[in-house]
Amino acid sequence: MTKVSRAESASGQVSGGGPVSRRAAKGASRADGQETVPPVNNKSSFTLWLWVTGAFLILVVAWTVMFKVAHAAKIQSVPLTTSGGGTR
Repeated sequence: MTKVSRAESASGQVSGGGPVSRRAAKGASRADGQETVPPVNNKSSFTLWLWVTGAFLILVVAWTVMFKVAHAAKIQSVPLTTSGGGTR
């Protein structure tokens, strides 16, 4: 294990003099030089899709109810002219 002085750890500098990147600090590269990808949290992605699907279903239900209410409303027709011949 390598010891790091307080000044080096506080400034984010390593013995090479450059800043520590987050990938280097987390050890995200393998010995062969390829970067590793962190695993996807399947629970959070499932929860996100569950919320998206739920919101879509709520919108579908709301539109259906609005169209049913609009279809059931009684609409009175308005005559284009008056019965007296159009004079005021």
